[in-house]
Amino acid sequence: MPFHSCAVDPRIVPLGDTVYVPELDGANLPDGRVHDGCLRADDTGGGIKQHKLDFYVVSYGNFRFMLSELWGVNWVTPQILAPRCDYLRDST
Repeated sequence: MPFHSCAVDPRIVPLGDTVYVPELDGANLPDGRVHDGCLRADDTGGGIKQHKLDFYVVSYGNFRFMLSELWGVNWVTPQILAPRCDYLRDST
């Protein structure tokens, strides 16, 4: 799910669990929407170990857009199972 899926280490965040990333909350998205900070752990990856996560943005153009939107954010403080993100639990 673009802009709402992330890859995680399932030993830290079980697949399907939600994650709230305050640093994403309020960020502009390429399609004009504003992010609410909510992500769902939908994938894993070879380079995703321990407390790393990979935010799914679909394309290189979207990556560049988000890079400029989040320029200067070097650290995020994810909150696992934040109630505000429960709506992602039921979506597929």
